[in-house]
Amino acid sequence: VGTGAGSEAQLDLRKLMGKRVRLMGTVLRARPLEEKADAVQAFAREVVPHLATGRIRPLVDRVFPAADAAAAFDRMEESGKLGKVLLDFEA
Repeated sequence: VGTGAGSEAQLDLRKLMGKRVRLMGTVLRARPLEEKADAVQAFAREVVPHLATGRIRPLVDRVFPAADAAAAFDRMEESGKLGKVLLDFEA
């Protein structure tokens, strides 16, 4: 869960409870360097293989040519986006 589109969200708690979802919040900023390194290693071990096979894919809001970096940063500042804002250096 990220806060790039804002820090507030509406949730249907009944749906979460019906699926027995556990929601946790955390940030890495205040964590010790060793713990951050462990998190990176766990991500590489547990998530990257699924990215490589396409089983999971990142959610992309919009892709901008690198020449339009200013527009990409403007989009990052806007509310309502869902997913990552990317720069394409090969476009």
